[in-house]
Amino acid sequence: MKIKRMLSCVLALLLLLSGTVALFSCGKDDGTAQESESEAFSDTDTADSSETEAQTEEVKEPLKLIENGKSEYVVVYPNEATPTVLGAVDLLIEKIKEKTGVTLKSKSDNLRGAAAHDPNEKAILIGRTNYEESEEVFASLGRFEYKIAQVGNKMVVMALSETYVQTAVNYYVTHLLERNITGGEGAKTLTLEEFHYIPEDASPNEFKINGTEIAEFAIVYPKSDPTYKILAMSLQSAIVNSTSVEVPVYADDEEEREHEILFGKTNRAFSRELYESATKTIATYSVEVSGSKLQIFSGGYASAKQCISQLRFSALNNGKTEYTDGSYLKTNMFADKTALMEDADLRIMTANILNPAWVAPGDRDDVAYCAEILAGILANTQPDAIGLQEAAGEWKTELEEWFPILKEEYGVEYTWHHRSYNDGTNNYVFDTSIVYRSDLYDCVEDDVLLFSHASFGGSTSNSMRIITKCHLQSKTDDTKEFIMLNTHWDGQGVPEVDYNCTHESAAFVNELKNEGCPIFFTGDFNSVRGAQRLEEFITEAGVQTIDQGAGWIDFTFFWGDGVTAKGNETFNKADHYNITDHPLRYTDFDLSW
Repeated sequence: MKIKRMLSCVLALLLLLSGTVALFSCGKDDGTAQESESEAFSDTDTADSSETEAQTEEVKEPLKLIENGKSEYVVVYPNEATPTVLGAVDLLIEKIKEKTGVTLKSKSDNLRGAAAHDPNEKAILIGRTNYEESEEVFASLGRFEYKIAQVGNKMVVMALSETYVQTAVNYYVTHLLERNITGGEGAKTLTLEEFHYIPEDASPNEFKINGTEIAEFAIVYPKSDPTYKILAMSLQSAIVNSTSVEVPVYADDEEEREHEILFGKTNRAFSRELYESATKTIATYSVEVSGSKLQIFSGGYASAKQCISQLRFSALNNGKTEYTDGSYLKTNMFADKTALMEDADLRIMTANILNPAWVAPGDRDDVAYCAEILAGILANTQPDAIGLQEAAGEWKTELEEWFPILKEEYGVEYTWHHRSYNDGTNNYVFDTSIVYRSDLYDCVEDDVLLFSHASFGGSTSNSMRIITKCHLQSKTDDTKEFIMLNTHWDGQGVPEVDYNCTHESAAFVNELKNEGCPIFFTGDFNSVRGAQRLEEFITEAGVQTIDQGAGWIDFTFFWGDGVTAKGNETFNKADHYNITDHPLRYTDFDLSW
């Protein structure tokens, strides 16, 4: 592979006859260019001058992105940027701050009524913004290439696809950033160094649909669902990166074209036919082809996104590929129902699903995507009760949209239980929630314990630092009942907090033992086994848990005569498609029912 780039080293050759000076780039680069999707480029490449470049180039004064500890630059991203691009923006700002102490501001490229952008604006353009400078660099790129370029007073980070935009930013912060910083603490200067990555073999792939080249197609998404527009643009990016063809993207309120790639439930006849005739499913997808139409057919946003990924690797990046009428890539992201372990009567799950407010843009898909994954896990495991931690924001609304499909197609009915508290001024809805099988159980009693102290200034203003209780009783046999508790302990180190986590939790459990039925206590306990406060709680409350190795902070504790844990299973990040930084774990129990 070749890499061409401008380096700051200059060989000044005195040309006596002309009296001019010619400047040439030279040198080697020993860095690596890291690609997404676990593909990596070699780290032994050399940077040579391209034979196609002119022998004499105009010398540009390198931009000073930061000068003497101050910056006039703003980071700009597309108004409809995907999480991938937003994540790259966050990474760039974070690393520049880390190395220079300067925090750059960021904004979208929205013109907000203006006719054009200010040409004098100093900006770092990430991805395909609507700035002329972005378009100029975009037009100069080939497949798999990316550039970190200086155009006028702009730094432009550009590639044909969002994946390679992310790769370009990764390369910059890893290999170029630190070596271009000068000056002392509080007065650092950051100078731009340009870079152009060109792979060795950049010949485009070919993709046809029933004999028609991909260039003849347009991607169409439902006007009523803008999330599919983001997904359609992601597919557009994958296509241009693989085939060098930029397929246009339209909403379905525009005139129908002969050749279309359909995303979601569009108003096209092929879409309606597929979605109206198919069984509603969760976390499943396929590619359906009929005549001049190709449909990305999916249960929801997450499965649609996964379908794009599989289409990219199985077809778009596979040399010459043609899809004819038929069904392709049909996949269920989760296996069929996971049966209870031998002799088990009950399955309890604990899941910290990560408060959306604590997730930086680009670090995780929106909850609308993640909810489909969690619904798929419920369809697969069908736990009797689940303790959800950090189930804030839109989590309840988005997950409950899948409950009817879980009931109709998978035979399991769930109810979301949470409590609220009104202190006379504000109504607090607690996001430490319980979801239970309401086709099997009734919640005959519920309660909530507000810890007397929390790090955020009191439990009523901190809707996590509580214990939520549901007393669940079988709909068919009232002798079969259990108490489900769920909590999210505060962090360690504050004496009052550690005290209430340990002793108030234990006192609550011990009081509930008087009800005479098994108790299950799930939660993010923010403590590993061996931590003093957790061990004191276990001893004081008289509860048990399965030994699950070092490092875990998420547990399911249990108490009761004749209750035996039969084993547990964990969904790691790869299994739950990275919807949270916590493992989702279920435990099966024998209650001798």
